[in-house]
Amino acid sequence: MRSSRQMTGSLRRTGMRESIRRVVMTVWLFLVMALILSGCGESTEVSKTTPESVIQQGTLQGYERQTVGDAFGSFFANPSWSHTENEDGTVKDVTFTGVMQLDGKAVTDEIIFKFDKDDLSEFHVESIRVGDSTITTEDDQNALLDLIYGKTDKAELAGLKTTPEEAIQKSELQGYEGQTVGDAFSSFFTDPSWSHTENEDGTVKEVTFTGGAQLNGEDVTVEVVFRFDKDDWSDFHVESISIGDQQIVTEDDVNAFLDVVYGKTDVANLQNLIGGESTTEETTEETTEAETTGDTAADEDAYILPESDSRYYDYDEVCDMSVDELNLAIDEIYARHGRKFKTQEIQDYFDAQSWYIPGYDPDDFDAISDDLLNDYEKENVKTLSQARSDQQEAEASEQSGTRFTDDELASMAYNYYVSQYPGAIKTPSFYNVADTEEPNVRLVELGFAQDEYDIHYYIDATTGQGNDIDNGTQVDFTQYQD
Repeated sequence: MRSSRQMTGSLRRTGMRESIRRVVMTVWLFLVMALILSGCGESTEVSKTTPESVIQQGTLQGYERQTVGDAFGSFFANPSWSHTENEDGTVKDVTFTGVMQLDGKAVTDEIIFKFDKDDLSEFHVESIRVGDSTITTEDDQNALLDLIYGKTDKAELAGLKTTPEEAIQKSELQGYEGQTVGDAFSSFFTDPSWSHTENEDGTVKEVTFTGGAQLNGEDVTVEVVFRFDKDDWSDFHVESISIGDQQIVTEDDVNAFLDVVYGKTDVANLQNLIGGESTTEETTEETTEAETTGDTAADEDAYILPESDSRYYDYDEVCDMSVDELNLAIDEIYARHGRKFKTQEIQDYFDAQSWYIPGYDPDDFDAISDDLLNDYEKENVKTLSQARSDQQEAEASEQSGTRFTDDELASMAYNYYVSQYPGAIKTPSFYNVADTEEPNVRLVELGFAQDEYDIHYYIDATTGQGNDIDNGTQVDFTQYQD
């Protein structure tokens, strides 16, 4: 039989084992909870993944040894990431901007990535802009990426400063893939030359190529105008082609010409494009045809406004022209782009001009004219239209026997008001001139909104005589002319 002492010791050992077991269980449970919480934390982190972080943590094909984020963060100063979304909330693209040193200058680069799958698992470089230059070819894009990833030296980037001309030359035209525009044009034409013009805001307006060619046994100068469809210069089209004095207007004729340049067909196929009339294609703009008489038939090659396509005309330069002359000047702007005219007399007038190449039916032109006219032409049409409206009003007044225009009547009425109330001179908030039942008599109203009252005068537009209605007095308003 065990002694009480032994029993006590046994109980103590049993209690100690129980305590140790509880401690072990507590530690085990703590570790399990820690693992669970750790797993939840990881899940939360994944749910916070952004399109930017997907790109940063991913790798580009051919550059798998380093993530995009590490490579770009090491190479560029002031790196910044952002993304845009489509209307349905899906990711449209991810944009990176950063500053690099090129030719001793700090240049801001913009690189746009696009995802190939909705789950953001695959992506590619969509476009690259270095300063003001867009890198358009795959070779040039790879050259910049080689530099970013340390595969090459900055000297290799010398050719990446793409100009609008180079963007065209290094690219291919749709339907003529396999040869760049620059190679094709340099092979076909002699003395090739490229240039570009800009809009007032500094964006590129168009790129122009000129070169010489032998067509139908003649030496001719060819001009091809390209226009960009996107601001990043990635898409473009042929806007117009001129062969000597002949403008190629229709898409079929443009394609026939390009077929010759690219060697798809023989030069003989251009016979109909030289010296013959071009057929027509759709075009646009709002036009008013001059209802002119025989006195508008001008000398061949004459322009009403020779510089309407290259500078802005002031109102004072055109306000003294007749309505017929103004109509013809407006039509001349449209005729420069090949618009035909419904009025036979107007059509005959422009047919007599050697510079005129009919190309667009009136309705077709009126539909696309906004794309054809440059900024000078659009503004000059507005100026000419205003001058025409003023002239028509003046002629209408003259035909009706009136002597004073509505503006002159309002001015005389205001000057009379000033003479009557010299201590309380105020500028009217509005004025209105309306017809009355009496021939040539106008009701002139001066409104003062701040004091909520109006003053009314009857004035004969022929004689300038009238009545101060509010005072009931006769007034010779001609004494108050400016």
